[in-house]
Amino acid sequence: YRIPGYVSNILDIDSSNEREIRAVIGRLLAERTGCFVDVGANLGQTLGSVLSVDPDRSYLGFEPQVSACYFVQRFLQDNGLRNARILPIGLSDRDGILRFWVAGAADVAASLIERHGDDMREISIPVRRGDAVLAELGIGEIAAIKIDVEGAEREVVNGFSGTLTRQRPPVLFEVLPNFEGEERRMLPEAIARRQSSAAEALAALFHELGYRIASIDPQGREIPIDRFALDDRAGFVGWNYIARPV
Repeated sequence: YRIPGYVSNILDIDSSNEREIRAVIGRLLAERTGCFVDVGANLGQTLGSVLSVDPDRSYLGFEPQVSACYFVQRFLQDNGLRNARILPIGLSDRDGILRFWVAGAADVAASLIERHGDDMREISIPVRRGDAVLAELGIGEIAAIKIDVEGAEREVVNGFSGTLTRQRPPVLFEVLPNFEGEERRMLPEAIARRQSSAAEALAALFHELGYRIASIDPQGREIPIDRFALDDRAGFVGWNYIARPV
């Protein structure tokens, strides 16, 4: 057994790593007041963008990887950021304990969707419905919601259906394409089929809630789309999207 001694903070709040997201967040926070909700906070990547745009903005993060959540919490305490808080839980469309696949101490690709690999571990995490958590915390106005949960976006959006219906906040989210690497190699057919099905279900849910989807290009511009084209290697713009109320 190994017990490391001093551990430095591995937080990643350098917002230059996601400049297109910072540009969109800047627009959203200029348009709306209220709390910024970050689902899948990981090591504070989006927190860094929020702080760079509006350091006094109310921020609520969710991160089920306890190791990653610890580093964000420590950063908030060390800097006296009283308008920001983070909870060590996941969000879904139900309350309960779910299986979660993770590699390493702060895996950026950790997910409720089953994954395989030599370094992959299956753990159990608590999940809640977003609507219920916001009500329990007494959070009123929501400026925007960011969701980065590696394939489980539809369940999170379902859990926020009441908030989206009443308050109509914009939603930033990711949908990964059906290819990978600089060569844009196509993924195995079974994985591509699963990702396409999940994306179609997510789009249908947003449309049902009265939202229109746009792709976010590397400059942070919003390009309206009718549907996800996950197999389109030539026309690929990026995996970041925004849903805005019609």
